Amino acid sequence: MIPQYIFYIFMGFFSGSILYSYLIPKYLKHIDITASSRDHNPGAANVFINAGIPMGILAVFCDVVKGLLPIRHAIRALPAGNPLFALVLCAPVFGHAFSPLRKGKGGKAIAVSFGVLLGLLPAYYHAVILAAALIFLSVCVVIRPHRLRVVCAFLFLCLWTLRTTKDLGILIGVLLLSCAVLWRHRLTEGSETVELSLFFLPPVFTKTTTRSFFKAPIDRDISSESPDKRQ
Repeated sequence: MIPQYIFYIFMGFFSGSILYSYLIPKYLKHIDITASSRDHNPGAANVFINAGIPMGILAVFCDVVKGLLPIRHAIRALPAGNPLFALVLCAPVFGHAFSPLRKGKGGKAIAVSFGVLLGLLPAYYHAVILAAALIFLSVCVVIRPHRLRVVCAFLFLCLWTLRTTKDLGILIGVLLLSCAVLWRHRLTEGSETVELSLFFLPPVFTKTTTRSFFKAPIDRDISSESPDKRQ
């Protein structure tokens, strides 16, 4: 049984490590999205922006499928309740987020995570919960920027999983893949303006911050501050 787990772990990781959102525009339209985008992320959002809608749709489709297929095959061959299944479940996401093909600098892993969770249907509905959370935070209680919206959606997915999921392989796997996504969405530099609004109304809350869940506040240069501000 253990060799089977090892096979599906490596198959999933290899599948996830192929960065279609980077390769498709590069070889079909000769566009390096990591060079032409602001955040240098090899993800589908930058394909839409830099290579057009058709290329973006193709990239999203490939990223979803590369997560879905390994899990669809694995869940038919292995018991999902086994804790080792957690490594199978998160393997495509870690392969994408820390792709060895780009020296560990992979994508932000939203589409591949959704594909992995789709692979659990119809036995487990985590994909539906994640989709509902993202839609709710995009349409009803709107959180900006997109980075923080994704963080909140995956944190909700983690809480829902802890509350409802009994099978350890699924529970631990969802938590692990969520950690990978949260890590890739950490605030790495500069500052951002956080906004909260209801539907499409003006923001009811706005704050500029340099903090995130994963990074300490950016150090200030106090040499140019007045003595009163230093106290």
